[in-house]
Amino acid sequence: MKEEIHKLKMMALVFVLLFCSTAVAEQKTALLDTNGLAWDEMPQYLYNYDYNISEVNITYEACANTFKGRLIGKNLKHNFTYQMKLFGKPSCYYSQGSDNNSNEKIGYLGRWWDLNKSGANKNINDNEYETNKDTHCIFGYLVFDHFTTDANGDIVKDFECDSSYHVLWCNCTGKINNYNLVDGLCSECITGESEGGRPAPGTLLMPRGDYNVRFTLTEECFHQGWNWSSVLSNDSIEFTIEGFSVCGDVTGDGKVRVGDGRRILKWLDEPDLYPIDNLWVADVTGDGKVRVGDGRRISMWIDEPDQYPLTCCG
Repeated sequence: MKEEIHKLKMMALVFVLLFCSTAVAEQKTALLDTNGLAWDEMPQYLYNYDYNISEVNITYEACANTFKGRLIGKNLKHNFTYQMKLFGKPSCYYSQGSDNNSNEKIGYLGRWWDLNKSGANKNINDNEYETNKDTHCIFGYLVFDHFTTDANGDIVKDFECDSSYHVLWCNCTGKINNYNLVDGLCSECITGESEGGRPAPGTLLMPRGDYNVRFTLTEECFHQGWNWSSVLSNDSIEFTIEGFSVCGDVTGDGKVRVGDGRRILKWLDEPDLYPIDNLWVADVTGDGKVRVGDGRRISMWIDEPDQYPLTCCG
């Protein structure tokens, strides 16, 4: 009888996982426009352009391990480079639809823009944010990707938020300088400069939770004057970050500990008192079942990871 209960419990957990997978597959679509950018207006780079004739939308995952999707754009500036950004929505600026928690998470992933700071450059660092966050109106923002349009001003861009860039440069050498500008445009390689104090490009992980943010396209001027003009955006971007599952981390704290092995052993006897939300991370031997041996394997792996690897199913 007890064995049958365990089978039912495992089937129920598998159902939860399948349901979560369905949620991850759900997509949302958002149209970008020129509304609501008064606070971030800079002179356009090279020449003025009427972005009201542009057609740009993003389709993104409603629930995933990072913000990801596809951007399709038409009638943007031709052969032109744009930054892709996420902005927070602090309550000091948004009378409706604000989200201070998302704003802070985005800022700690990327950068801060203090509206109360004098001068054109309103960037501040983490320490300045901590000092002034209760008295200044500060946006968190993250430059996470970029693209360059074709000769017609069109682009199809698949994106995934795994990087935090300080700014972009036009060169193929990897050095922080602009070598390949042709009439002010970058015809070859774009290099993203990593934001100081943030994870290296390609390694950024977004914290778990719900996000309510603005998606923005900003013209890239490659340091040819102060012309990082934000030109199109949508401030109704909402998604959930589920977070990455780590093989063997059955408690979900992001680390594999002896306690994870003990949790497996307890779950086998008392699944209600000691739940495991993800069977994938618990099946560390990769045989398709959660057994006593999986709990023991974790304890041995901590001391001898090469001899007792955590393979996990799949």
